Parts: sequence; C-alpha cells; structure tokens
Amino acid sequence: MLNYGRDAVELLGARTLVEFRSDKRTQYAVIRCLEVFGEAAARVSPATRSRFPELEWRSVVGLRNVLI
Repeated sequence: MLNYGRDAVELLGARTLVEFRSDKRTQYAVIRCLEVFGEAAARVSPATRSRFPELEWRSVVGLRNVLI
C-alpha cells in the first residue's frame, strides 16, 4: 500500500489541478495507484486497522469503488 501511495504522490509532483486535468497519462497512472491502494486497504485485517485509527479506512476503500 505504501508504495502505491508514494507513487501517486510522486506522479502528481508539483502539478496544479489544471495541469493534472490536462495530462491524461498522469491521470490514468494516479488513478491506477489509488485503485490498487484502495483494493489493498479493503483486505487489511481489522486488527491491523485498529493499529492505525487515524486512517479513514472506509473512505480509502470507498474511493477505490468510485474510481472503478
């Protein structure tokens, strides 16, 4: 999960929203990273989730569902 999150951030770099919207290749790459991140989040055990209560697990999984 961490790698895909980092990859998404790296792909975005310092792009503005306007730049991001005009760059389809980056859009597809970032969306794919977020899909995989969300899919992995859906498979995290309840015990592990409880160790990271600051993460909004439902939101992460929900975003994945919206993207797909």
